[in-house]
Amino acid sequence: MPMTIQDSNALRGPWGDGPGAALFRPSSNVFSTMSALPDGEYLLTNVQWRRQDRDGAFRPLHGFTTGHLVAEGGGVQAQARFNDQFLSNRFSDLESDDIPVVLRVRLLERDGPYTLLCDAPALDRAGASYQLQVNGDVADAETAASRG
Repeated sequence: MPMTIQDSNALRGPWGDGPGAALFRPSSNVFSTMSALPDGEYLLTNVQWRRQDRDGAFRPLHGFTTGHLVAEGGGVQAQARFNDQFLSNRFSDLESDDIPVVLRVRLLERDGPYTLLCDAPALDRAGASYQLQVNGDVADAETAASRG
C-alpha cells in the first residue's frame, strides 16, 4: 500500500528521518572556521583580508599569485605575492600606521578556511609584484568575529 503525505509527515522528526535526511540537517560547525592547523609549511590557494579594527567583510587579495604559510605552535608566518598597485598602497598605509589585519586563507590539500589574526602587515616590492608578510595566530570563528 503506498504511503500518503500525511503518513510520511507523521514519521518525520524536525529534520526528517528518511534516507538522505542527514543531508538536510544543519551541522553545528557549518559556519565555524577551523582552528587546528598542524605545524608545517603550506601553500596558499586563496587569501582574503580585512582590518582588525573596523572592517566587517573580508576582501579578496586582488592580483594574488602565490604564497605560503608556516605554522608552528599555533603561531603562523604567511607570505603572499600579488600585483595590484592600489592594494599595495592600502597595505603600505596599514604598515605605516601599524594597523593589524585578519586574513582568511585557504591552503592546498587542507579543508577549511583558516582565520589568522595578524600584526600589521609588512610590504616589500618583489620585481613586478608585491610581497605581503604577516605574523600572527590561527583563530577560531568566535575570536575572529570579536575582533571586527
